[in-house]
Amino acid sequence: MKTRQGLLSRVPRLLLLMTALGWTPTCCRSSTAPLSSTPTITTVFSPSATPTLFPTLTRTPTSTELPTPTPTSSLLVSEGTPIPSAFPAIAPSSADLLSGIAEYKTPPLVDFKWHPTRFLLAAATTDSMYLIDPFQAQNISVISLDEGITSFDFSPDGRWLVTGHRLGNNLESFYGKVQLWVAPDYLRAAFFGDNRAVTDVQFSRDGKTLAIAYSNISDSESTIQFRDAITWELLSSIKTGNLVSMGISPDATTLITIPDRYSIKVWDLEKKEVRYTLPTSFSGAANCLAISPDGSLFVTGHYDRSVILWDLARGERLRSMEAKGAIGSLAFHPDGQTLASGTTYQSALIQIWSVESGERLRDLEGHPRGVNFLAFAANGQLLASASYDGTIRLWGIRP
Repeated sequence: MKTRQGLLSRVPRLLLLMTALGWTPTCCRSSTAPLSSTPTITTVFSPSATPTLFPTLTRTPTSTELPTPTPTSSLLVSEGTPIPSAFPAIAPSSADLLSGIAEYKTPPLVDFKWHPTRFLLAAATTDSMYLIDPFQAQNISVISLDEGITSFDFSPDGRWLVTGHRLGNNLESFYGKVQLWVAPDYLRAAFFGDNRAVTDVQFSRDGKTLAIAYSNISDSESTIQFRDAITWELLSSIKTGNLVSMGISPDATTLITIPDRYSIKVWDLEKKEVRYTLPTSFSGAANCLAISPDGSLFVTGHYDRSVILWDLARGERLRSMEAKGAIGSLAFHPDGQTLASGTTYQSALIQIWSVESGERLRDLEGHPRGVNFLAFAANGQLLASASYDGTIRLWGIRP
């Protein structure tokens, strides 16, 4: 016993001596990445039980840069006659002529939209991006990104691809990060991490601001963070609670959120406060939203099959349409006159509506699973739809 106590009494002195000689215990070692030579902000994140943020400029290691996307032709299944080079614009007067143009198959999707400057469909899985050219059947590029993707967006000028990620698990807790990728080769430029999962990322229409939705087990820590899209500096944040869906008005003055399915909140982004709240019922819980191109209207989709149009400035309900299933996705046509809704669960149906009258113009069948994503092309000629299962379909009016 005396011998053991004597050895223990020498431990502190041994540690001091070994530390003086340059040895450091493994549990205390740290590493520092080199400083960036470019003015991009990266926040280093350590995914420990109590993560710490280090607002230090760093450079992503060269080894993480990705090669130029390579085309692949194994994912496309076209149907019908060859795709024409152009289509008539979709309008309420011609919506009844809409039909299926093509179908594509990818792994299960987490997000989906048109590229802002190139006529490409972008479909994200949990670790990759598929870029699909609708008019060249063999031209599909696959970009390997990072795991845990939950959402993505392109800057309006197409220069940046931003991806939001959720990592970890429900046993050891989740954490997240936002990554910035530079076109055209989509090399990773920077990232910033957080001890909260990232559920959504959206650029403002003018490209000046990036909104990032973070979620946490503690509802009070779930926020939307706004960053300058040039310097990536943090501008402000709003405590919103965990979000089901969010949208930013075209003039970047208004934010609409569905925080808990049982209410819809409209925020004044200049004052950072709620302008008004629209309650929903238990059976009519809200699931998704979309804002009209001119910012005067917004629409919400509900579990009770209702599609509701609202006046954005006044918060007044304008009309309600009844779909054929619970609503999982919504999209306005670029001219604001036509609306598409996608049903989820059993029906897997797309319905086309007149915004002015609320009339149902067309039902589109073909998806095997619920329609979780809808997006009209910027020229108004095509509607793209997708399911979580990776089925993507194009709809248009053949000339």
